[in-house]
Amino acid sequence: IDRGYMALEDHEWTKADEFFEQALNLDAKNGDAYLGKFLAAMKAVSFSAFLRQRSDISYIDYVAEKPKKPAFQEDQAALQKLVSAYVVPGYLDTDALLAAQPPFDFSYRSATEQMETYIDECRTGWANSKHLQRAKQYGKAEITTQIDRFFAALNRMLADAKAADEETITQKKKEYEQHLQAFKTKAAQLAEEAKQTAKADERRAAEEQARKERETEEQYQRAVALANKANTPASYDEAISAFEKVPEYKDSAEQIKTLQERRARIVVQMKKERARKIKKAAWIAASCMAVFAVVTVLILKVFIPLAHYNAAVNLYKDGQYEEAKVAFEALDGFKDSEEKIEECKRCIGYNKAMQLIDNDQFEAALLAFVILDGFKDSDEKILECKEHIYNDAVKLMKEGKYTEAISAFEALDGYKESEEIINECKYNAAIQLMKSGSPMTAYLSLLQIEDYKDAKDLAAKCWKQGLSHKTIFAGGNHTVGLKKDGTVVAVGTNDNGQCDVSDWRDIVAISANDITVGLKKDGTVVTVGNNNYGQCDVSDWKDIAAISTNCFFTVGLKKNGTVVAVGNNNYGQCDVSKWQGIIAINAGWYHTVGLKKDGTVVAVGHKGEFQCDVSRWENIVAISAGNRHTVGLKKDGTVVAVGNSDFGQCDVSGWEDIVAISAGTYHTVGLKKDGTVVATKCTGKNNYGQSDVSDWKDIVAISAGEQHTIGLKKDGTVVAVGNNDTGRCDVSDWKDIKLP
Repeated sequence: IDRGYMALEDHEWTKADEFFEQALNLDAKNGDAYLGKFLAAMKAVSFSAFLRQRSDISYIDYVAEKPKKPAFQEDQAALQKLVSAYVVPGYLDTDALLAAQPPFDFSYRSATEQMETYIDECRTGWANSKHLQRAKQYGKAEITTQIDRFFAALNRMLADAKAADEETITQKKKEYEQHLQAFKTKAAQLAEEAKQTAKADERRAAEEQARKERETEEQYQRAVALANKANTPASYDEAISAFEKVPEYKDSAEQIKTLQERRARIVVQMKKERARKIKKAAWIAASCMAVFAVVTVLILKVFIPLAHYNAAVNLYKDGQYEEAKVAFEALDGFKDSEEKIEECKRCIGYNKAMQLIDNDQFEAALLAFVILDGFKDSDEKILECKEHIYNDAVKLMKEGKYTEAISAFEALDGYKESEEIINECKYNAAIQLMKSGSPMTAYLSLLQIEDYKDAKDLAAKCWKQGLSHKTIFAGGNHTVGLKKDGTVVAVGTNDNGQCDVSDWRDIVAISANDITVGLKKDGTVVTVGNNNYGQCDVSDWKDIAAISTNCFFTVGLKKNGTVVAVGNNNYGQCDVSKWQGIIAINAGWYHTVGLKKDGTVVAVGHKGEFQCDVSRWENIVAISAGNRHTVGLKKDGTVVAVGNSDFGQCDVSGWEDIVAISAGTYHTVGLKKDGTVVATKCTGKNNYGQSDVSDWKDIVAISAGEQHTIGLKKDGTVVAVGNNDTGRCDVSDWKDIKLP
C-alpha cells in the first residue's frame, strides 16, 4: 500500500494500480487499497487533491459547458400592440415595422444548468465506482466526510450560479427594454417619414386635381370659341369633338346637343341643294346614256350569265358539287341559281356524312344527317347511325367506361331505351367514384339522378364521407393540391417552408394558410411552415379524421367525434376539448367552428364581429370559417352567414342549389350542383378578381383564400383567379389532382 501511494506521487498510475491490486490479494477488504485504485484510475496523487481539483471552477468550466438558454420569451401581443401605434395605413404596415426591428439575442450561458449537470455527473459517476464505494465501506470514515464537504461546496457554488443567472436575466431584460426603446425611436422615425410621404402624395394629388381643372376650363373655352365660328358640318364636328372631351363640365352636354341640331339642319340644306344640281345634270346625261345602257344590260344581264349558268348546271350533273356551288354563287341570283346553291350544299353535306359513316365516325355523321332534314335517304341513315352509336355505347357500358357511354347515349336523343340506360350509367359511374375515394364527386353525379334507385341515400353517404377530405386548398399566399397517388404539390410563397411538401406520402386530406397541414391515411398528421405559436406541434396526434388550420393555430377532428387543437389561444379558439359528436371542423382567423351530427353548429374564439353567433342554426350539412365571418350550408341547398360583411362576404341569402361552400378573407364562394360557381361581390376588395368565377364549369371542389380562389375540375385539373404576385395561381399545369 505504501509503495502504491509513492507511485501515485510519482504519477506512475499503472504501477500504483498493480501495487494496490497485490495488497487486495492479501486483504480483500482493505479500504486504503480500494481508494488507491480509485485514485490511480482518476490519475490523482491523493483524495484531498482529487477533491480540490474537482471543486475548482476552472476545471468545472473545462469539463462541463455552460449551455445556451433563452433568458425569457418575447411578448408577441405586446410587440404587436407597440407596432400598431406606428402604423400609417397605406404607407407603413405591421409587417414593414416588424421587418425594421433590429435582431436581439435572447440567449445567455446558464451557469446554473452547468453546475446541476456537473453535480449529477459526479454523484452518478462516483456512485457507479466500485472502488470508491468499497473504500467508503471498508476504509476510514473521513472519506465519507470529505465527500459530503465536497458536495456541500458544490451546492454553494450552485447557489452562486443561480444568483449570477438571475442577474444575467435581469440585465438581458434591461437590454431588451433599451432595444425596444431604440426600436420605438426607429418606428417613430419610419412613421413620421410615412406621414410625410402621405402628405406629399396628398399635396401632389391636390396639385394634379387643380391642373386637371385648369385644363378642363381651357378645353371648354376652346370648344366655345370653335362653336361660335362653326358654319359647316366639318367645323360643327370639330366643335362637338372639343366639347366631348369635357362632356360633364358646365353646360357641355347642352352645347353638344345644340351643335348637333344645327349641324343636322345645315346638312339637310346642303343635301337639298346638291340634289337639285344632280337632278339637272342627270336629266341631260340620261338621254345620252339610255341607248348605251340598253345594249350593256342585254350583254351583262342575259347573254353572259346564261352561258355561266349552263356551265354550272353541267358541273352539277357531273357530281362536281363544290365547283357547281361556286359557279352558281357567282351568278348573283340569275334564274334559279339560289335554289341550285342549296341543292349543291345538301349534296356536299350528304357526301361528307357518308364519308363519316365509312370512317366509323357515327356521332358526327348523325349530326350531319340531322342537318340535311330529310334530303335523299338521310332519315334512314340517321337510324343507321343511331343503331351503331347505341351498340357502341352498350359495349362501353359493359366495359365499365360509364362516362364515355353516357356521352354516347345522350347523343341518341331518346333512341330505344337510351334515357333509362343513361341513369344506370350515371349510377354506376358514381359507384366507381365512391370506390376510388372520391365521394364528393360521386355526390355531384348522384344529385342528377336522385330519384333513381337508392341514389338519394348514396348521395347522403357520399356527402358525409367527403366532409373531411379536402384535396385543394387556397392558403394566404400559397396554394396546395393533393394528387391521386397521395403526394402533394404546392405553389406560391415559401418564406417559412410552407411549400416544402414534395416528400409527403400517403396523404388523404390537406389544409393550409400560412402553414400547410396534411392528414395521413393512418390518422397521423404532418405540418410545414411557421411554428411561432406551436401551431405545427401535431406529431403526437393519432386517430385523426379531419384537419383545419389558420395562421396561428391548427385543429384536428378525431374519429370518435372529439376535437384537439394547438397554437395561439388568445381568444379561446383552441378551447375545444369538451366538444363531442362533431362531424366537421373549420378554423377561421381567430375562431373555430364545429358541425354536430344533429345539424347544429358550435363555435369558440373571437366574437367581436358576431362570427360565433351560430347557436340557432339548424339542418346544417357543411361549415366554413373566414377571416371574421362564418358560413353554413343548409340541407335544402341554401346558405346562411354571420359576422362581418363590410365587403359583402355574408350576402348569400339568395343562393340556391349549393352543394359546397368556402369562406375566404373578404369573400365567400359556393359550388352549385350543376358544377358552376357563385361568389359574393367582395365590394371594394375584388381588385384582384378573386370573385370572377361566373364562367367556371364542371367544377367539383372549391377553396377561397385571402386574395385568390381555386376550383378543381372533374378531369383533375385546377383553375384559379385572383392575385398572382407570389405565383399562388400558377396551377394550370396541375394534373391528376384527387377528386374529393
